[in-house]
Amino acid sequence: MRSAFVALMVIGLLLSSIKAEADPGCCSSQGGVAGCERDVGRLMCRDGNYSPTCECEKRNPFIIKDGKLTMPEGTVVNSYRDGWVCKRGYQQVGEACQQIIVPANASLDFAGHRWACNRGFQRIEDECTPVTAPQNAALEDTGNGWECHQGYQRIGDECAKVNIPDNASLDYTGHRWKCNQGYQRIEDECVKVNIPDNALLDYSGHRWECNQGYQRIGDECVKVYIPDKATLDYTRHQWECKRGYREVGNECIGIKVPTNASLDKWGHNWRCNRGYKSQGDKCVDVIVPENASLDFSGNNWRCNSGFCRSDDRCVPCQR
Repeated sequence: MRSAFVALMVIGLLLSSIKAEADPGCCSSQGGVAGCERDVGRLMCRDGNYSPTCECEKRNPFIIKDGKLTMPEGTVVNSYRDGWVCKRGYQQVGEACQQIIVPANASLDFAGHRWACNRGFQRIEDECTPVTAPQNAALEDTGNGWECHQGYQRIGDECAKVNIPDNASLDYTGHRWKCNQGYQRIEDECVKVNIPDNALLDYSGHRWECNQGYQRIGDECVKVYIPDKATLDYTRHQWECKRGYREVGNECIGIKVPTNASLDKWGHNWRCNRGYKSQGDKCVDVIVPENASLDFSGNNWRCNSGFCRSDDRCVPCQR
């Protein structure tokens, strides 16, 4: 009997891992699902925390009575075969299963351990009362509430017609309005966007931005002054020096790269090559002492494992 019980436990743990992996969305912002914490009935995420939204099957171990595995009334063997769960129509209360009392105009939900109001009814405390939809409204998708028709907005318990001004239309919700492209909202009106020379509508369609090569100054677009050895930057509205040059005032001055150095990642400064370090405007050798090696940067040294730095040497670490 003991060996059979242990086998059931092992199978249960394997099935738990498989079932948890089937619900990756439960821990989408926490690195994914790690498994089911059966003792508390919660999915464990890879960051070590419980899923904020998802549950899994809680472990309710068999009751050993007179050497036999038994279960409380109103239960069945769980899907892991290592304990019990409440039957459909029952809910767990402590270590027992209590029959669910389903009120009028309600039915068991898909899991079978809670009840939900039928379509056209809403839950108020422990009863299901009819949903009373006002004029210009209909049942929402869940069927347990109402929403206004397209072109109407909810104000209290009524649906009022959306007042759409000139040069506007309903937005994606169908219950608000937005200005048409080329117009911007000013209080409750849509005013035409005044686009200056050398500008165009931006991605929103309700503002303007300068064309490439121009920058905004007040309400105008002024041509960007690009000095020699410069080009437009990634914004296309300002300038930056070309690779091998650095900005000095409103000019681009050539960079003097010393021996044993090269341009850095951005190309507007220099850095010493691996095995050399900066000393003023030069690159000098990195003197690596015994029991040391170049560090990650390549411009300094660090002691090898088991050795600690003492001034300019590496000596055995004291334990």
